[in-house]
Amino acid sequence: AAYYESVTPAKTGAWDGITVSEIVRILRRRLGVVGTTVAVLVVAAILVVVLVRPTYTATSTVLIDPRRPNVVNLDSKNQPSIQSPQTDDAAIESQVLLVQSIAVLRRVVATMKLTEDPEFIPKPGILGIFRGLLPAAERPERDAQEVKTMSAVAMLQNKLKVARQKNTFLVDINVGLHDPLRAAEISNAIANAYFEELIRSKSDAN
Repeated sequence: AAYYESVTPAKTGAWDGITVSEIVRILRRRLGVVGTTVAVLVVAAILVVVLVRPTYTATSTVLIDPRRPNVVNLDSKNQPSIQSPQTDDAAIESQVLLVQSIAVLRRVVATMKLTEDPEFIPKPGILGIFRGLLPAAERPERDAQEVKTMSAVAMLQNKLKVARQKNTFLVDINVGLHDPLRAAEISNAIANAYFEELIRSKSDAN
C-alpha cells in the first residue's frame, strides 16, 4: 500500500514588501529625528533670509567708436551715429581697460566720497586693530587719506565688472551693491569719470 505524507512548503527568504502600517510604525519611532531635522532646516533658512543681504547690480552702458576716442552715453537723447561699421577690437578692449583703471576709479572715489561709505571701508584685521590701539604719535607715518582712497578703489574693483557686449560697440559698466540706488549712482559716476579721463587725455595731448 502506498503511503503519502503531506509536507508544508518551506518559507523562502523572498521579501513580500512593506505595508502602510509598517511605514507608519517606522515614522513614529523616528518622529523625534524627523522633527529635529525639519526644525534645524527651518531655522537655517530663516537665518539665511535675515542675515544674508541681497546684492543688486546696476548697469550703465556706453557706446564707443573704435575709430576715434569719442563715446556717447546711451541715456543721452542726442547721440552721434557711428560712421565706421568696422569694429576695431583692440581699440574697444583698450577702452574697457580704461573704464576700470585706477585713474578713473580714483575720480569716482573722490566724487562719491566712497572713503566714508561703510560698504567701501575694509574691515580691519588683527594688525589694523593693534595699530588702532596705539597712540597717534606712535603710529606709522603714512598718508592716511591715501590709504583710505586706495582701499576704497580696491573695494570698488571687487564690486565692478566691465564687459563689452559681444561683437558690438557697447560696453556695460556693472556695479553690484546691497543698495540698488547707490549701485546706480556709482555706475553712472564711473561712466562720467571715464568721459572726464578721455577729455583730460585729449587736453594733455593737445
